[in-house]
Amino acid sequence: MRTIFHITHKSDWETAQRNGRYEADTLKLEGFIHLSRPHQVLKVGEFLFKGMSGLLLLQVHQELVNSEVKYEGEKNNLFPHIYGPLNLEAVVGVHEFRDSGDGFSFPNGFSLIGDTLIRKGLPGDEAELASCHTHAWQQSYRGLVPDQVLDSRPLSFRRRMLWWKSVVRGKTPATVFVAESAENGIIGFCAVEPARDEGHSGKGEVTAIYCLNEYKGKGIGAALFQVAKDHLKERNFPTMYLWVLKDNPTIKFYRNMGGNQMIEEKTIDLGGLLTEIGFEWDITGRE
Repeated sequence: MRTIFHITHKSDWETAQRNGRYEADTLKLEGFIHLSRPHQVLKVGEFLFKGMSGLLLLQVHQELVNSEVKYEGEKNNLFPHIYGPLNLEAVVGVHEFRDSGDGFSFPNGFSLIGDTLIRKGLPGDEAELASCHTHAWQQSYRGLVPDQVLDSRPLSFRRRMLWWKSVVRGKTPATVFVAESAENGIIGFCAVEPARDEGHSGKGEVTAIYCLNEYKGKGIGAALFQVAKDHLKERNFPTMYLWVLKDNPTIKFYRNMGGNQMIEEKTIDLGGLLTEIGFEWDITGRE
């Protein structure tokens, strides 16, 4: 899925809902509707909508747009343009867009790290999620898990994709947040759900957090972790926890994120018995 955005007025969106399609003024004047990639939208807001109220930010799934989409403009700053009406099915999110006086910011649940958008996973993300999951798993566990286990991971791609499809369609207890690079699509994710371990009932659990090696060290993992933590806090989970292989270098990341190591450990079988340790966070606001 490729996410693009369009800023509009509430009244224009209400008109679109009555008409069954969205048409901006520029469609008649210039022949296309202006949109922005995630890393462009705040600058567009400052330039064209500063001081205005009653604005909405339309989150558009580019692959669902029926009209032709072209990327045009300066070579290093191409903008998406829709040459025709915007079908409402392609609008996968509608969010209030406010100028706080200090400028526009993304709505809750979104953040931007460079040109990488942090957002909730949506239908259409399942193939990229499965691909990222497979490759990041291989990268992260090379040297920790037997090579034959890692090398067999692509064979489970279809099963993994179907699992993520059920997650993004709300058919499981899990919620996933993705890091979507403007150029390369989903390059990281963090999944959370109510605790699966009997001894941790009532807590929220981070069941997976991965980022491709090429994007590590850029703050993307921390941003994914934070939005997932906020999600659990909003749902009144008092504590969040996760399991990590005892010899995994990412333990340093969890310590840096304020995690407290739990006393208990557990054993899993990944081509051999391996030990996992747990980290937990108080997310009630007392920390």
